[in-house]
Amino acid sequence: MGLSTMQDAQVFKERCEDSPGVLVLCQGDWRPTEERVRLFEEQNYYVLTAANGYQDIVDWLPQPRCIGAMFAHPGTVNQARQLYPDKVIERFEGVGARFLRTLTQELPYGLHNAGLPFTATTPPSLKTVDVVSVFSPVALKRGQLLVESLLAANVTAYLFAQSLGSSPELLASFFDVVQKAGKQIEYFHYPFDPYALLRIDGRIVIDGRPIGANNSVVSAYLARARLLVHTSTTEGISNSVMEALLNDVPVLVCDDIRGPLQDLSLQLPECISRSAPETEALAGHIQALLSATRVPGAVRETFRQVIDPFEINRNMVRGVQEWFARNGLPWKGHCLGLLGGVQSKIDLATSTAEESYRGHRHIYPSAGEAVQCAGFQMQIAQALGQTAHVASLRAEIGYIQAGLAAPVVESTATPNPALHSLLTTLAQSPRLKHVLVVGAATSPHLDTLIAQLGHNTASPQLHCIENSPARLEAMMQRYAGRGFVHGYHASSVAREAFPSEADVRHFYAATPGKLQNYPLDHVLDWLRQDVAEMESGSLTPNAIPSILAQLGIRQFDLAVINGREFTGFAELQQVYGCETIILECTQTFKNQRNLASLSQDPAYELLFSESDIANGLAVFTKR
Repeated sequence: MGLSTMQDAQVFKERCEDSPGVLVLCQGDWRPTEERVRLFEEQNYYVLTAANGYQDIVDWLPQPRCIGAMFAHPGTVNQARQLYPDKVIERFEGVGARFLRTLTQELPYGLHNAGLPFTATTPPSLKTVDVVSVFSPVALKRGQLLVESLLAANVTAYLFAQSLGSSPELLASFFDVVQKAGKQIEYFHYPFDPYALLRIDGRIVIDGRPIGANNSVVSAYLARARLLVHTSTTEGISNSVMEALLNDVPVLVCDDIRGPLQDLSLQLPECISRSAPETEALAGHIQALLSATRVPGAVRETFRQVIDPFEINRNMVRGVQEWFARNGLPWKGHCLGLLGGVQSKIDLATSTAEESYRGHRHIYPSAGEAVQCAGFQMQIAQALGQTAHVASLRAEIGYIQAGLAAPVVESTATPNPALHSLLTTLAQSPRLKHVLVVGAATSPHLDTLIAQLGHNTASPQLHCIENSPARLEAMMQRYAGRGFVHGYHASSVAREAFPSEADVRHFYAATPGKLQNYPLDHVLDWLRQDVAEMESGSLTPNAIPSILAQLGIRQFDLAVINGREFTGFAELQQVYGCETIILECTQTFKNQRNLASLSQDPAYELLFSESDIANGLAVFTKR
């Protein structure tokens, strides 16, 4: 996070230079590194965080610059209030970037969307769309299950696609689902928008834009919908669910939903229905909910009795005002800023309604996916002879390519001197030929390794395994000028290498460490998500032996294990014999067992160990 990011947020500071700014860090994405905390101090900003669960209690709330948090779990709110009674703690993770933007920009949204504000409640009999939902082809979102269920229910539907067209393989899989259902796909364009849409069987429309580009459109269509369907297996309390309930629109989720939305569905059975995650069951629930007679306003008012986002927002502001007063700080109005989430580059004072809708800069997971998606749209426009749309999309591709290449922000945080010296020595060893980093994009020491490997006259090669394509692409873009850095989107191990839930439960109960900072249910959810990802077939397994075979070598010279939480032990078995092994997260399930094993191994010597660096770090070398 650099100075330019802070300057983007200045527009929300109301130019009260003697009054500190307050930034809302959404979704717990921003960790309190030394660099960020120092920047907040220099720029005179305080922090409010919004998170799904316990992470902000662990990370942000102890920080003096953090004055409060918003949580989705009622139990988490109570725990935080007990631990930090002087800070502002409120429920409701769902007050995210888009939601706050929508609340504060109702007038321009109404102008842009034919005069219909998203908060207007239309009687069910006047709604124009049966179902609104989000189509996403990733395994945990279950977009294919959603499409199959809507086709079986024979309803009208409007779906917002997440990067549909950014992956040819995922697009082909989606087309296969439609073909097997015996339905036809046609392409068309709205006259006021350059993006392509897909219509299935003349009833279901899939909006081919990335979600970051159509935030106000989501709100407008929710105002016209009779039902929101949400097929994800794991989710925070999403903006769409909040906006649907405020629009008096019932919500349908699957029984196996995890996270805050599961809690909310149990609290609001009159507003949120549940179904088995099967096509026939979902289709039946959709038809029943659409045909049921509802009292106008009942969903909205029941929801607001449990969670009133407007009142929670007011409470948050009042709490901040009181905190400022207790600490002798000036307060000149509502200084909440937005950083993280969606479209933080919007100056509310100068933007037109159209600019507000589009944003001054689109938020995409990566420039490559954005260009692929816009190119997909442009091909359809060309096939339909829409020359104006082709020109618009071609210009957008150029804009994406020119504007999304964010500058590399070099960290100026002071590392542990002993560790920095050791990493420098190891990376400059003339014996190094091949270095492996598992979980490279999240390793806090990757910059040091890459910088020092670049000075090594032996020209060692760095092989980075990442299971997240977005993180891998961002990392490869950052190190695009380093020809010795090679990235692999894959799983380091196979599905069979993951522990069972019983193994994790036993470890959690029997092994003291930093894993106990998180509730057991959360830890097990991490395992289930990882397993679901592996079982979806989206990742090539056993990347470590595969890379070794490609290189024609028996073992790497140096290996860093910082991958997924539950694969560290299996990864150690595959790199055992390395000259040097670096373990990160030695105080959690990932490498706690590995730390104990190598510490007792006569073949290895412990060079460095520090439990207070992140979640623990240790460096071993062969004797």
